Parts: sequence; structure tokens; C-alpha cells
Amino acid sequence: MKTRASPRPSRMKAGKDTSALLIESGIALFGARGYDGVTTRELAHGARTNISSIKYHFGGKEGLYHAVLEEIIHEITELVGPLLLALRNGVAEANGNRDVLTRLARQFAQNWCRAALGDPRTQKRIPPIVREVIQPSRHFTVIYNGFFRVLSRRSCPSFRTPSSCRSAWQQSRPAPLDRGFHRHVSKHLSCNSPR
Repeated sequence: MKTRASPRPSRMKAGKDTSALLIESGIALFGARGYDGVTTRELAHGARTNISSIKYHFGGKEGLYHAVLEEIIHEITELVGPLLLALRNGVAEANGNRDVLTRLARQFAQNWCRAALGDPRTQKRIPPIVREVIQPSRHFTVIYNGFFRVLSRRSCPSFRTPSSCRSAWQQSRPAPLDRGFHRHVSKHLSCNSPR
């Protein structure tokens, strides 16, 4: 009985490289122009591959978009993990002290913004997420379920009740939001979002 030879390692590596290149191309193009503003031809060209590789690796443009969002969520979740751990530890030590909880929420928000906007890797990954938050499409559930819901579940139980979590978070926001922050975010977006 003949056994089928396994794919050559170079071919397997090339497939992984192609899917990674397609994801990187998708991050750049979807972030700049959104899902509907990008063609599969442009995505393939950005990855220096052919259009059929999108269907082969992801089943089509929509599958690639989901893979892009999931990759971004994975990377950002890894970035936020240590911040959530510090938040949980701080909340445990706060023992319900509202001032300490407010300070912790403020620190978490500031550290999250510094980490997300200060890291060159994440600066390229934020625009697709911001696009979905500003103009939610049918794909927003990927971001919501993969990141925002997880973030909420990991951080808010530490505050004992959802209302105390919401209260601490609202008190931690500057009112109104700092315009410098908006300029910094806008600088990293290549789109004109509605105001």
C-alpha cells in the first residue's frame, strides 16, 4: 500500500507566509478604506500573490476580513492582558473604596491608550477597529464578541457590580475628551470619519 507523501516543508511554509501576507495587506487596506472600499485584486496585489490565494486560504474576501479582525483582536488582547491583571489586583486591594476604584479605572484607560497608540505594531492595527466602532458593519460582532465583551467580563467582575464598573469608568473619562487625543487618533487613521 502506497502512502501519500506529505507536502514539502517549503510549500507548507509558503502557504503560511502567503496567509500572513494577505492578513498584513488586509490590515493596511481595510484600515485605510474599509471593507467595501477594497477589492480582492488590491488585497492580493498588496500581498504580492494572486487573487485565488484569498479563496484558498480564507474562502474569500469576507473570510480574510474576519481573519484580519481576529488577528488584531488577538494581538491587542495580549497587549491588554497585563493591564487587566494590574486592574484586578488593584481592585482586590481597594476593598470597595470608590476613590481608589476611580483612580484604577483612570489608570487603566490611560495605560490602555498609551499601549495601543504608543506601540508601532498596534498603530497599524487600530484603524480597522476604529472604522468598525465608528461605522459598524455586519462584521462588528467579531470585534464586540472577541474583544469588548471579553474586556468587559475580565475587568468589570472586579468592580463587584456592573453599575459600579460603569460609574468608575464614566468618572475616569475627561469631560470633554481631550482634543489632543482625537488629533493623535486621527493622525493614525487614513479616513475621514463622520463627526
